Amino acid sequence: MVHIIWKGKGWMVALTTFVCSLVAELVTLAITRDENAYQTNPYPLAIALFISGALAFYINARIANANKNSHHSLFFIPIMYWGWILIVISIMVFFARQYGGHLG
Repeated sequence: MVHIIWKGKGWMVALTTFVCSLVAELVTLAITRDENAYQTNPYPLAIALFISGALAFYINARIANANKNSHHSLFFIPIMYWGWILIVISIMVFFARQYGGHLG
């Protein structure tokens, strides 16, 4: 059983990542009509994670402007770092799917 640990508004990073991935899968299915395209093509998940990273930067900026003294984190990692983490993961997913097979 997986437990998601957050503090403050850290849950927003997990939610935006999930929603971006779901939208990417639905758009990929609508465009390609292939149920395996999302799992095999390097672009949809990498783009979804990249957008999630950009949204994490936006969320952090909005929260930082609103609450200067509050701390928000997901899995004990502050939101301010999640943008970079998601962008690096998106690059890794792209290269892993493009050149090295599948992750997992």
